[in-house]
Amino acid sequence: MLRQKTYTDRTLGPGSIEDVYVTFVKDPHNFFVQLESSADTLEKVSNQLQEYYKSKDGGVLTSWDLQAPCVALYSNTSWYGCQITGHPVENVLEVQFVDFGNTDFVSVENVRCLPPNLLSEPKLSFHCELQGMAPLQNFWSPEHIAQFEDLVLDKSVTTVLKSYNASTNTYMVQLMGENDENLNHQFCLLAELEMSCSETGGGNKLGSSRSVQASGDKDLQVTIRAGSFPKPTCGIAKSLGVEADGHVATSPRPLQHVRLNVGEKVEFTVMFVKSPVEF
Repeated sequence: MLRQKTYTDRTLGPGSIEDVYVTFVKDPHNFFVQLESSADTLEKVSNQLQEYYKSKDGGVLTSWDLQAPCVALYSNTSWYGCQITGHPVENVLEVQFVDFGNTDFVSVENVRCLPPNLLSEPKLSFHCELQGMAPLQNFWSPEHIAQFEDLVLDKSVTTVLKSYNASTNTYMVQLMGENDENLNHQFCLLAELEMSCSETGGGNKLGSSRSVQASGDKDLQVTIRAGSFPKPTCGIAKSLGVEADGHVATSPRPLQHVRLNVGEKVEFTVMFVKSPVEF
């Protein structure tokens, strides 16, 4: 029976600033990046794997220990390094591709032992969590995940590593886009969530809340907090304490209440539905 060691993890220190490529997003608290500086290593390892299994049929796994390093055929086209994360049904394994972060179900006949010379190569992906926010409820909605994917997936960004959780091997990060855009704040505004968005050392906190209550023949009352709008126009920016470019002013104005009269027709965006009588 072939037995293998585990992959090694490359660690980065808090405060490190790295140019990365976002390879896989499960949600804003669970996504993976590669260092752009690892591109040559990734290409070298990939070429070695394709050549190795092009000429060799051996190395078939005879045991399927969880977290065991191995190689799997992705989309029946190319071999990639992975580790076993599950064995849901007979002759099928769940694997995670360690250089990208995504998982897949593959037939056991398409899983091989990792070549011994590649065991010393560390994983090229890093597990990350977006800093300073939480979902409206206890889970991320498909809409918010899609918004985050549109913002960062398959794109080159700069990441500032704020902290590291050794128990989960996860980095808390702040992402920066072109022209030093703070993508954490941009996503916060884009998703229009009730979030606490903060930047370590910056001292500014961005709250976003909008609630609507309606009952019987009572007037409709809307509560608006600074930061509710992704890109406020100059007209409403002053009243909300938000700059026209979407940044929160140093001293946001207090909550303001907009009262709508019974029978008045207005246009607004439905942001959250708890029930047909509360949204």
